[in-house]
Amino acid sequence: MQIAGRSILISGGSSGLGAASPASFLSQWAKVLMLDINAPRNEILHAFPNQCVYYHADATDEDEVRKAISKHAPYNDDGERGVVVMTSSISAFD
Repeated sequence: MQIAGRSILISGGSSGLGAASPASFLSQWAKVLMLDINAPRNEILHAFPNQCVYYHADATDEDEVRKAISKHAPYNDDGERGVVVMTSSISAFD
């Protein structure tokens, strides 16, 4: 799959698999929108300031996700819809 010019939306982008995913896409010239309720702890936003954007959103809240997508619409350079990578999860500890 050709990644250059693709727009990738990653939910749960601040930690775990979600935080590890952008680097591969960004190194191939994709544009990445990271959604999470926690601010990213990694340096990926600083390393790729023109390609990577963080947006505070709860992946379980449909309205928040819609707002994020409309603000940073995941479209590819050719106008087609982008790729969505769902890595967010909910943890419950007693």
